[in-house]
Amino acid sequence: PGPAVEADKDVTLHIVAVGVNAYPNLPAPMQLDNSVHDARGLVRMMKTSEGKVYGRVESHLLLDGQATIPAILTAIDTVVAATANRPQDIVMIFFAGHGFAVDREYYFVPADINPKGEKPRNQADIDRMIRAGGLNQKEMMAHIGKLQTAKALVLLDTCHSGALVGAGFGNPVEQGEK
Repeated sequence: PGPAVEADKDVTLHIVAVGVNAYPNLPAPMQLDNSVHDARGLVRMMKTSEGKVYGRVESHLLLDGQATIPAILTAIDTVVAATANRPQDIVMIFFAGHGFAVDREYYFVPADINPKGEKPRNQADIDRMIRAGGLNQKEMMAHIGKLQTAKALVLLDTCHSGALVGAGFGNPVEQGEK
């Protein structure tokens, strides 16, 4: 083991962790098994660093039915406000669940997608459903982009997450090393 690391008492790690296994309005094959476990596990693991690496660890954990677009954006906005004059803080945003790329745009699928329980007949129907009820990259980035911290990390444990690279994520130099 290397030398002990002393916690920087003035640094808070802020976590928004979203995990969706249960999609009540989607068919059985679209239900997931590990997203909630992964989101919980990430928060639990990072909380062990409180007082050791970070002065504090603050978390917003949204699981299954809690993971709606308004709740996700509110959690991100809460972290934006909490870090407004704290560039030394660190932000970690984690999404686990379904992700789709529609017309080369990334969408995270919230738990409440497809509230009418419509049965898509083809890919065009699925794309329409995702556009209407998914959290798209533009809206996501509009909120995340307000962060004033020097360090932020966005982790996507979803399919099609690579679609975000073209959206400005993936080039830390152009993003101010966020």
